Amino acid sequence: MIRRTPRTILEGPGERVAIDFHDYEAESTTKEKSQMLINCRVTGYIWDFYLSDNRTARVILKSLKMFVTFMMNQFGITVKVIETDNEIFSVKPEVARWCRTRGIVLEPSAPDTQAQNGGAERSGGVVKEKGRAMRLDAHLPWDQWPEIARTAVYLHNRTPKYQNRWRSPYEMFFTAIAFQNGVVTSPRKPNLSHLRAYGCKAFAMTDDTKRGKGRLQRFDPKAWIGYLVGYRSTNIFRIWVPSIGKVISTRDVVFDEEVVYSGEHKEVMDNLMHSTTEEIAAWIRTIELPPGPNPTREELGTFYEDETIARAPENGRLEYDEAGRKVVPYPTPPHTPPPAALLAQMLTNVEHPFRDDDTGGYGLQSEETAYGKQGLDTSYGEHGVQTGAQREHGLSAGVPREQCDAGGYGLQSEETAYGKQGLDTSYGEHGVQTGAQREHGLSAGVPREQCDAGGYGLQSEETAYGKQGLDTSYGKQGLASGILHPEHRMLKEPWAAAFMAGTKAGNVQNLAGERLDKAKLERMMRNGKKPHRSQLPPPPQANGLREDHELFYFFKEAEITHLHSHKETRSWSEVPAKTARKTDQQVLDSMWVYTYKFDKHHRFQKCKARLVVRGDQQRNVTAQETYAATLAGRSFRMLVSIAARFDLELKQYDVSNAFVNADIDRTVYMRMPPGYRKQGTILQLNKALYGLRISPLLWQRHFTAFLLEIGFSPVPHEPCCMIRDGVFIFFYVDDIILASSKRHAEVARKVEEELKQRYNLTGGKDLQWFLGVEVIRDREKRKIWLSQKAYVEKIARLATNKDQRHNTPMARVELVAREGLATPGEINLYQRKIGSLLFAAVNTRPDVAFPVSRLARFLTNPGPLHQEAADRVLLYLESTKLLSLSFGGDDQLVVASDASFADNTADRKSSQGYVIKLFGGLIAWRANKQDTITTSTTEAELLALSQVAKESMFVRMLLEELRVELTEKTITIQCDNTQTIRLINEEISQLTTKLRHVDIHNHWLRQEAKRKSIRVVYVPSGEMLADGFTKTLPANNWPQFLTQVGLVEVKERDVEEADPEEILEKMESLVI
Repeated sequence: MIRRTPRTILEGPGERVAIDFHDYEAESTTKEKSQMLINCRVTGYIWDFYLSDNRTARVILKSLKMFVTFMMNQFGITVKVIETDNEIFSVKPEVARWCRTRGIVLEPSAPDTQAQNGGAERSGGVVKEKGRAMRLDAHLPWDQWPEIARTAVYLHNRTPKYQNRWRSPYEMFFTAIAFQNGVVTSPRKPNLSHLRAYGCKAFAMTDDTKRGKGRLQRFDPKAWIGYLVGYRSTNIFRIWVPSIGKVISTRDVVFDEEVVYSGEHKEVMDNLMHSTTEEIAAWIRTIELPPGPNPTREELGTFYEDETIARAPENGRLEYDEAGRKVVPYPTPPHTPPPAALLAQMLTNVEHPFRDDDTGGYGLQSEETAYGKQGLDTSYGEHGVQTGAQREHGLSAGVPREQCDAGGYGLQSEETAYGKQGLDTSYGEHGVQTGAQREHGLSAGVPREQCDAGGYGLQSEETAYGKQGLDTSYGKQGLASGILHPEHRMLKEPWAAAFMAGTKAGNVQNLAGERLDKAKLERMMRNGKKPHRSQLPPPPQANGLREDHELFYFFKEAEITHLHSHKETRSWSEVPAKTARKTDQQVLDSMWVYTYKFDKHHRFQKCKARLVVRGDQQRNVTAQETYAATLAGRSFRMLVSIAARFDLELKQYDVSNAFVNADIDRTVYMRMPPGYRKQGTILQLNKALYGLRISPLLWQRHFTAFLLEIGFSPVPHEPCCMIRDGVFIFFYVDDIILASSKRHAEVARKVEEELKQRYNLTGGKDLQWFLGVEVIRDREKRKIWLSQKAYVEKIARLATNKDQRHNTPMARVELVAREGLATPGEINLYQRKIGSLLFAAVNTRPDVAFPVSRLARFLTNPGPLHQEAADRVLLYLESTKLLSLSFGGDDQLVVASDASFADNTADRKSSQGYVIKLFGGLIAWRANKQDTITTSTTEAELLALSQVAKESMFVRMLLEELRVELTEKTITIQCDNTQTIRLINEEISQLTTKLRHVDIHNHWLRQEAKRKSIRVVYVPSGEMLADGFTKTLPANNWPQFLTQVGLVEVKERDVEEADPEEILEKMESLVI
C-alpha cells in the first residue's frame, strides 16, 4: 500500500478546514436529519450546521456559502482549502464547481477511505461520544439530538486538549485571530462561568409573566419547568419545556443542578400551568393497567401524603396545601388500584412500599413524615425510643394507641416526625430508636391516627427535614432515630419475598473471596457482628447519597447527627438569598463527604457524614493568608523515640468537628446542605466549616490560643507542639497526642479535663493509630514500632503488573527519560502510584526512599519501564508489609550522609542522602538529587554533609526546646570519604575549587567544626547508614541495610490484641 505524504498545514486559522457529515436515525422536532461539521485544521475549532433535506447539493451549498461569508465578514478570513470525503468532490459536482469559482482548493479523500479525512472524521467521533454521554446522563429523548449535538460542539470548543498543551480550540482560534489583528497580547480564554450541569432542571420565566399578563392569577406558576439543553451565549440558555414540546431561549432562568429529566409522566404533569380534570383524564387513558381485582375503598386506604390537604375540587384545578405544594397522591397500595391511583403512583415517583406485618402496615416512612416540614424538629416522647411491643404492632412511643387501628400503616408524616420548625429536634433523654421501631418503620411521638388502615409507612422529605432549615435539638445523646433500617421492607408473601431478595442482593467482596450480599450484611449488623472493611461497599460518593446504597439509612442517620452538632455550635445563620446578591458576595456550594470508621482490626464501627463547604470555589484567596502549620513527620517520630526511651504515657484524643469551634473572621455565604435545602434561603457562616480555605488556620489560631490560656508554653521550632509542666501535647489538625511521664500523671489528667470542658473530646486511650500509622508498643522492653501494613495493602492494588516479585525494591539499571509522549491516562496512573509510594517512603519505610525519589523524576512523561519500576516497588512493599520502623534501645544521636558523584547521566548531577537516628530509631532521612553540578566526589560529599549538618542542628535545637538533654553536645556525623573529612577537620587543608557555592559550604562546615557544633568521622561504606539512600544496593547487602535503618518484622500479636471477631469466626469453623 502506497502512503500519501502527510499534509503540511501552512495556512492560518480558518483558512484550511475539513468537512464531514453525520446522519441520525431519529428525526428531530425541527425536522433536521443530519449534521455537517466544519473543523479548523489549525486550531481544532468546530462549526456545526444541521441539514433537513437529506444532504442535497442545494442544502450543502447553502450552508457552505453561509460559512464562507461568515468567516470573511466576522474575522476577515478567506477559506483557502477544504478537506473532505469523496461526496462533495464527485457526488455533488455543483458544490465542487462553486468552490473552484471562489478559488477554494478541494482535497478529497479516496472513495470509501474515511481514514484520509481523519481530521473531520475524528472530530465528529469526539462530538458524538460527548453527546452520547450527555444524553444518557440527562435522560433526554432522542428527538432532541440537534440540541445535544450543538451543545457537544459548544463544549468541545471550550475543552482543553492535551495535544494543544491544555489549551482549548476556542482559545487557540480566537487568540490567533486577536494576535493577527494586534488586538491583544495575551491569550483569550473562554468564559465558563455560565456552564451548568447538562440536562439539569430549569425554571424559565414564561412569556406571559415577562409581559405582565395574568397578574391577577396570584397562585399560578410564573415559570415553565424545563431542562437545560444548550447555550446561545453566556447569558442566554436553551431550555427544553416538555409540556409545550418546544425549546425556548431565555435569559431569566433558575437552575436546579441536582435534578435531571426522569422521562416519566410526572415531569410533564408538573409543567402544566393549569391542570384540569380533562387533562388528567387524558393522561389516565394512556396508562395500560395489568389485570387484577378491583379493591375496595377500605383496601385502598388513604393515598395522600397528608390528611389535611384538600382534594381537587369541582372546578378542575389542582389545589395546593399550606406549604404551596400541589396535592399529589401516594404510591400504589397492595392490590392493583384504579387508574386514578396508578396515576398517583406515577406522579409521585416514590418507591413502592412493602408490607411487613399482618395488619396491612407498610414498613417505610414518607420523607415528609420522617424528617418534618420545618427541618428536624422532633419530639420522641420521654426517652425517644420504641419498645418491642410498639414495633410489633406498628406503633410509636408516646403515641395513643387508639390513633392506630388494626389496619394502620406504620408511618409518620414528615411533619409529625421531625416537626415544623427546622432541624430543631428533641429526641428525649436518649434520642435513639429501638430495633422494634426500625422493624416496622415507626418513630416515637407519632399520633396513631396518622397510621390508619390506609396509611403508608413512608415519611415525606419535607416533614423529615422541615421547612425552616437546619435548627436541631437532639436531647442528651444527640442520636437520630428517625432513620429506618432496610429490613422494614421485608415481605410476608412468597413472591414478594423472592423479589425483595433479588433487589437486596447487592454483592460485596469479602476478604476470603466469598460474596456477601446486602441482606447478609444487614443481618450481620443486626446481630451485633462487626463486618470487616473488605465486606463493606464503597462509601457514597460526594455527589449524593442514594437510597440504593447498602448502608443508606446509617449514612442518613450520620447526616442528621452531624447537623445536630452544628446546631449546638451555631455554625451558621439562615438568611435570604438576596442578602448575598445585594452585597455582591459569592455563595459557595456545600456537599456531603461520607466515610467509614473502623477499629484497629479494620472492623466496622460506624458510618460518618460530614458537611463541607466548597472552598475550592472561593475567589481572590491566596496561599499566604490560608497557610496553617501541621505536625511534621520528623517531629512525630521524635516524640515516639523520646516516649520509647523514657517510657512516656501516650494518650490519643480527637476533637469532634474541630473547625466549627473557631469563629470565622469574614463574611461567607453557603448554600444549604444537599437534601435539606429551602428555596430562597442560604446560610451565612458563623464558624469555620471544613472545606473553607481559611478554616485550618482559624482552628490552629483558636486551639493554640486556648493552650496558651491553660498554661502551655510554645515550642518555637514546632508550632504544633507545646509543653506544660513536663506534659507534651502534639497535634495534627484535630488529632491530639498527650505525652507524659508517670510522675506527671496528675498534670496530664488536669489537661485532659480542661480539654473536655472546652471541646467535644473523644478518645483518651493509648496511642494505637496516628494518621494511618499503626503504633505497636512493648512497655517492658521500652520498644515502639511504627507500621503502615494496612496502607501498604491498600496501595498495592495500584500495581498493574503483579507477576514480578523481587527481594529489593529497584533494579540496578538506571532509568532514563521516555522518548515519546505518555497519554493522560498513563500519566494519571503513574502519578497515583508515586504519590501513594511517597506517603510510605517519608513516614515509615526509608528502604524505598531512594527508588521513589528516582521514580518521581518522571511524573510528567512516564514510560512502560517507569510503570514497571513503580509496580516493583509496590509489590516489594506488599511482600514486606510486616516491616515496621523500630524505636528504643539506644541513648545516642547518630547522623550519617553520603553522595554518589555524577550518577545521573541526563544532567550529571549527583545523588545525596542522609539519616538521623535518635535513641535507636530513625527520625529523619532523605534521598534526593543535588541542585547543582559538582566537579568531583569531594565536592558532592561536601554538599551532602552541609545538608545533614543543618538538619541535625535543627533536631538538636528542637530537643533542647523539648527539654531533652543529650549526653554528647557535639553532633557526630558519619562520612565515608576521607578527603572530605580532612578538608573539614584539619587546619591546613584547603579545597581548590572555582565553584563558589561549594566553597561556601566548605567554609561553613569548617566554621561549625571549629565551634565544636559538629564532628565528622570516617565510617566504611559497608557500614554506612546512608549508603542505601544514594544508590541501589545489591540483594546480598539488602538485609544488612534493613537492620541498619531499624526495619524489623513484627508478627506476634498477643491474644488481647487479636481481633475478637476473627477469633470467634475461627472457633465457629472448628465446630463439627
